[in-house]
Amino acid sequence: MTQRHIPTELKKRNDELNNLTVESVSQAFMFLMKTKAYEKITITDICKKAGVSRNAFYKNFKTKENVFKRIVLEFNKEIFRKFGSPFRKRVGVEWYINFFRIVKEYESLFLLIIKANFRSMFLDYVNSLLTLDQESSTQKLTRLMWNGAIQNITVEWIRNGMLETAEEMATLCYEKLSPMM
Repeated sequence: MTQRHIPTELKKRNDELNNLTVESVSQAFMFLMKTKAYEKITITDICKKAGVSRNAFYKNFKTKENVFKRIVLEFNKEIFRKFGSPFRKRVGVEWYINFFRIVKEYESLFLLIIKANFRSMFLDYVNSLLTLDQESSTQKLTRLMWNGAIQNITVEWIRNGMLETAEEMATLCYEKLSPMM
């Protein structure tokens, strides 16, 4: 039976199950990252923890790296959905306050990224997301500089125990990074 012949309700149910599978795999991967080194996590480990079959895993992901990439991209999409792009003409300190508040909320994700030495992979994924629709070389380079700066600042803040408030971090970034835009 082809995809277009599947009744609407059945397709809706399949989509829901697929979304549940993707979310379960992502959560299982994050849990395993807390207890095991990345290199030691297997697809079998992820599938067992998520309660899904290997077929279900491979229907959605090719590798465990693809799971990590999805987590990173979803996190960044959430930031853009909630707060808008940091590259709008008028981005105020409020954007940065919201950014640092969500970083604090997702501290465990960032700690896992740091612990697993995924900073460069995270940077690459976010760079590709931020430069996806940019044709101008200058715009691309500006976004790459901004992303490198904000990520380094964020990682340092997390490593130091987030002693400064989100507002203090936001003010610093707004003052130093806004001229870059």
